[in-house]
Order: sequence, then structure tokens, then C-alpha cells
Amino acid sequence: MRIFKATFCAILLSGIWLAPVQAQSLLENQSISFGTFGLVPVQTSGQVIIDLAGTTTVSGAVISTAPGQVGNFTVAGFPSLTQVTITASQVTALSTAGSPPGATLSLSDFVFPDPAIIGNDTQLNFDMGATMTTDGTIIDYVAGAYSGTIMITVVVP
Repeated sequence: MRIFKATFCAILLSGIWLAPVQAQSLLENQSISFGTFGLVPVQTSGQVIIDLAGTTTVSGAVISTAPGQVGNFTVAGFPSLTQVTITASQVTALSTAGSPPGATLSLSDFVFPDPAIIGNDTQLNFDMGATMTTDGTIIDYVAGAYSGTIMITVVVP
């Protein structure tokens, strides 16, 4: 059995849309990481799930060798005790240099605290979890660090 190992770290904050109240800042304190893992060379997909507690769960063709971590962010500038809704784009592909076209890892099922309420200091520090899925074509993946961009949206409902 041949196992491909790679470290997949991701998430660069690309933007924020806030309405009707506009925040002053959104800071990425820690990127989400799906840890280090190997891929069993079979024609089946696999998943790495990072939940809000920071637990790493793997399934399918994935063998975890080091756990991942949640992403952590701070949003500031909303009025105190304002409830906000946090979402992220659902179509995000992670890739690495040297990979053939189509050898990407998809992200989905982003999780955030709910409800999310701005503190008395007009800030909210929050974690983000997500699911990363392989496409089942193990042969196309190149070992390395895979990265991508996620658009985070914070709105006042």
C-alpha cells in the first residue's frame, strides 16, 4: 500500500461584507489547518472534518498523521451586544504548486458559533470549522502545502 503524505494548511481571509452596520476590521488570528495526512491509493474520496471544538475527524481514503486546528478570527467595530450571522463561501478549492489541473481539495460545510454576539468591547472572537474533501483520484495529488481563499461574511440579520 502506498500512502501519499501532505500538509494541507489553508485559509487566507480575502474579504468581508457587513451590512447595514460596517465593522472596522476583521482579523485572522489563526488559519484553519486540516493537519498532516496521507492518502491511501484507492479510487475513493476522503474527508477531513474540523469541528468547532478543534477535533479532527477523517474518513475514506484519508489517514491522519497530525491533527488540524480551527481558524480563529476577531471582528471589531459593531455596536456592543449586536447579534451577527457569520458565513463563508461554500465553493473553495485548495491547490498547490506543481499539481496537475483538477488536483484540488474542496472545502464545504463551514461552521461558526450560532448565535454570534458582539461583546461589550465591540469585538467578537470566533472560531471556524470546515470539511475538506478529496476527489477520489489519488494519483493526481502532489505532496505539499495546499492553500486557498475563503470569503467570510458577517451581517446583522
